[in-house]
Amino acid sequence: MKDLLKTIAAAADSDLDPRYARALSLRAQNKLHEALDVLNEVYREGHRSFRLLVLLGECSWEVDETAEAIAHFRAAIDVDPESEAVSLGLFHCLWEMGRSDDAFSEMKRFTAICASAEYARLVKDLLRE
Repeated sequence: MKDLLKTIAAAADSDLDPRYARALSLRAQNKLHEALDVLNEVYREGHRSFRLLVLLGECSWEVDETAEAIAHFRAAIDVDPESEAVSLGLFHCLWEMGRSDDAFSEMKRFTAICASAEYARLVKDLLRE
């Protein structure tokens, strides 16, 4: 699932702030807190692009700032409600926080508008447990 988010985060855009490249480089070096600092600087300036929100969500999740990750993934969903990767990111964050009802609500929201083999697999796995 995180590979999907990395694909979104790494997609090329010619109009991106150069700090994205710096944040991605720091993240690749496993300097996650530093990457998050750079991304938060861009966010504080009022930028709310889908890419920024996804990167903030993913980096926040990777440093165990799950509440912040949830907020960023929710904001990214507001921009693109059909992004399976972001929906799954939100689902997993909610699940990790013990908020299974909220996680299933997100799953239902997404699968009501889009098909998802990954959610189908998750349900199948959960039913086996």
